[in-house]
Amino acid sequence: MSPVILSFCMLSLLVAVSTTGADEAAGDHCPLASRKMGKIGGVVDSGSRVGREMRVAMEMAAEDFARSSCSKQLVLQLEDSSGDSARDASFTVELVDSKQVQALIGTMSAQDTGYLSKIDKNIKYLPIISLTSPAITPPSMAHQLPHFFQFSDHITFHIQCLAAIRLNTTQLFPPMPSLSNPGAFIEQELIDMRSRSNRVFVVVMSSLEMAVLLFAKAKRLGMMERGYVWIVTDEIASLLNSVDSSVVHTMQGVIGFRTEFARTGKPFKRFRSRFRSKYRSEYPEEKEHCNPSIFALRAYDATWAIAQTMKNSTGKSSSKDLSKGISSRIFRGVSGVMRFKNNVLWQLPSFQIINVLGNSYREMAVWSPESGFSKNPDRHNGVNSSSSFEEWGPVYWPGGKDSVPRGWVSSEKDKRFKIGIPSMGAFPEFVQVFQTNNKTCATGFSIKVFEAILKYLPYDFQYDFVPLKGSYDEMVKQVYHKVRLIFFFYL
Repeated sequence: MSPVILSFCMLSLLVAVSTTGADEAAGDHCPLASRKMGKIGGVVDSGSRVGREMRVAMEMAAEDFARSSCSKQLVLQLEDSSGDSARDASFTVELVDSKQVQALIGTMSAQDTGYLSKIDKNIKYLPIISLTSPAITPPSMAHQLPHFFQFSDHITFHIQCLAAIRLNTTQLFPPMPSLSNPGAFIEQELIDMRSRSNRVFVVVMSSLEMAVLLFAKAKRLGMMERGYVWIVTDEIASLLNSVDSSVVHTMQGVIGFRTEFARTGKPFKRFRSRFRSKYRSEYPEEKEHCNPSIFALRAYDATWAIAQTMKNSTGKSSSKDLSKGISSRIFRGVSGVMRFKNNVLWQLPSFQIINVLGNSYREMAVWSPESGFSKNPDRHNGVNSSSSFEEWGPVYWPGGKDSVPRGWVSSEKDKRFKIGIPSMGAFPEFVQVFQTNNKTCATGFSIKVFEAILKYLPYDFQYDFVPLKGSYDEMVKQVYHKVRLIFFFYL
């Protein structure tokens, strides 16, 4: 190959793959640029840990890009929604129409963006990178919102990871809206949950602040004892390094999974050092807990990716040009590879399974949709994979190390099931009813099959036999009349 062709190929490769500022030289020899290159807007919730991390990371990205570009300065316009969805929408419109940002970074969902785009047409064509996991993503999102990019792992992968843990009974704790008295609300919800049979609870799409309050209440109500199972998803598990030991003590035995990324490489270590310094200076009250999470890393990478796309565009970048640049390029940042396909992350995620124990947590295994569970994230290629995370070590459950809790107990609200059986069946070898000590009993082949099945249930099934007179048709009518009976039939 000639030197000219070789040089051309190398140049093409460099154009196709971009690297964020954490991987580049600091460029301290270059003074901050004075000529404005473009505006990026952002709406964050500074009242939450995630929002504060996003703000610091985005500011870092803007500063780093200004130093590295030497000729152009990125203008970053950030607004604080304080967790209010109405303020979030209002600031989005203001950033687009009044401050005329060329791209937007935030936590708006595709649904919220779709609603706003119907009110303000400018939003529909503005490149938006969302850093929150969507509960539902419409299949037609890429067509309806061609400039909306989802820079987070889809909730579907969270549910798949939950299913892989193989817990028999789960109850989803709903997302918490703005409440006048969240403590009283959570306590009442927990009391109601405690009165039911389920003992496995999954906390999804919750803020860290709500989770702290939730587990403090749960511990006080005795819901962190033996027999209970609690699972937290990425929004909480990724932030456990940012809470006090007193909070960790209320979460003993909790299982969590968080997005896996390279924590040992030089780019991350450099980023972490600078992030810690900046976060401590802006939020000194949190100086003991200032490590960045995946949310900070992605906010940094999203800001850098937009800035890099602006820089590479010739002349004044249109929304269409920016969106095309974001969707067609591969960015390698501190969070990993950033590449979009149909406006969502192209690569499949990996989740690290953790178990809260003592003053911290234990890293148990790594799970991915492709390979299942494995022990070593650096060799997560399916060679040493497993279908169960428990194969990688014992789990410390709430209340102490034990076998997997059943996840279901009898409660005061549970009613004993009534099993309807024919009192005068034509085939006594299948079902035969008799009375013993004022109690209805039954024998026969069908009864033995029923009792054998009950032995395989992971909980105690309470029931009573109820002999019914009449034809089978009359027994079936009880279902139509919504009588709570389970019927016994035999052929």
